[in-house]
Amino acid sequence: MPESLDLRAPGRQHARMESDSFVPLFWLGVALLVFGCIALLCRAAGGPAPQLRYCKRCGQSGRTTNSRPGSNAVELLLWLGALAPGLFYTLWRNSRVHAVCAGCGSAEIIPVDSPLARQMGSS
Repeated sequence: MPESLDLRAPGRQHARMESDSFVPLFWLGVALLVFGCIALLCRAAGGPAPQLRYCKRCGQSGRTTNSRPGSNAVELLLWLGALAPGLFYTLWRNSRVHAVCAGCGSAEIIPVDSPLARQMGSS
């Protein structure tokens, strides 16, 4: 009598092992897609809309720009290196968006129609 009969095709087990190794890559791709969409939505929110402000530092009146802390290069490296740190860094940066003077980048801005801005602008 034969010792054991393996009725499966010889290459079948090897093919299953190869397909199982692609499952983590599939989920990694899904996670990248989801986290990328979250990051894009966070950037689309973008922070406060530019407004007419007076800068107490440089005296310029005009529209403000939005500023985010941190670095785009660090954000990119974190996204490429690991998903979770990249996501947290992106969320942190986007939660700290604030308006700054378009001329000097100072956060010392006040509304143009405030009494202090009128007083400083006339002197």
